[in-house]
Amino acid sequence: MAIKEIYLLQKFGLFFKIIIKFVINYYTMKTKMKLTAVFSQEEDGGYISYIEEMPGVNTQGDTLEEAKSNLLEALTMVMEVRREMAKNEILSASKKLSKQKIITEEISLGV
Repeated sequence: MAIKEIYLLQKFGLFFKIIIKFVINYYTMKTKMKLTAVFSQEEDGGYISYIEEMPGVNTQGDTLEEAKSNLLEALTMVMEVRREMAKNEILSASKKLSKQKIITEEISLGV
């Protein structure tokens, strides 16, 4: 590498890192998170459903459509409860470790 190229990399290296982070973030935001919904038709009628990647997200419905709707509702409720539990844990930890800075922020998964 020539001295001029090294100088330019040093001078503009941070700029390029910022641009690369922006591009990665842009495409990450465009990517939708995908979860696997499982629907099991029961012999006596109706469906039992759950999301493989999210323990605790399970429900049932008389029809497939009802089971799907109930599953989305269950996912929303579980996420809200887990978010609240996490906030409480963070508050509790920050009181115990008052010298330590704790940062929380929401992220979007593009859904």
